[in-house]
Amino acid sequence: MRLQELFTDLEIQYVHPVNRGTPTRIPDDENSRASVIDLVAASAALINQEGFHYKIKVDDRERWGSDHRPLQIEVPISGSEPEMRCKRKIEAWSEEEDDYVAQICGDLSRMIENVSESADELETIMGRVSTAFERAWEAYSEERKPSRHGKKWWNEDCKRVYQEMGENGGPRNREMRNKMRKTLRVARPTGRDHGI
Repeated sequence: MRLQELFTDLEIQYVHPVNRGTPTRIPDDENSRASVIDLVAASAALINQEGFHYKIKVDDRERWGSDHRPLQIEVPISGSEPEMRCKRKIEAWSEEEDDYVAQICGDLSRMIENVSESADELETIMGRVSTAFERAWEAYSEERKPSRHGKKWWNEDCKRVYQEMGENGGPRNREMRNKMRKTLRVARPTGRDHGI
């Protein structure tokens, strides 16, 4: 089945970015050409809503060592005021984050064996993908109440190492990831600092 036929079956269409023609993949090999290979598809109803658009981010620092540029998609949300709830969060560079990623990768790798070309089966697989992310999120995230205090422990060292990591391949660079973890361990207050 061709991609266009699949789009028709799912009643979706290709969305052009605001900065149309901007390459989404920047190869590591200097002899290879940049290309537009990342696609965004959505329903006509969503595309035609005021406020919906997407663009390809061109700041190479935001790539974090990837050969793909990030896509920024803005989707208008209608309705009443959003309900304030506690946010769930997984601390960056934590064991929980590693476990979260490992669980999702395991679930997704098992799904690859059952790939099909029909629209119905694609929808089923996408439902399973969504469920895999939800299950892992529920298992490894924790509720955080909004706070007016923020992270007061974040200091210049944290900022410097974070920027350095971004310039050197991001969290994919094991050495930089470990350096960031070490910096965060030093900067974060311990129980003793809180008088516990």
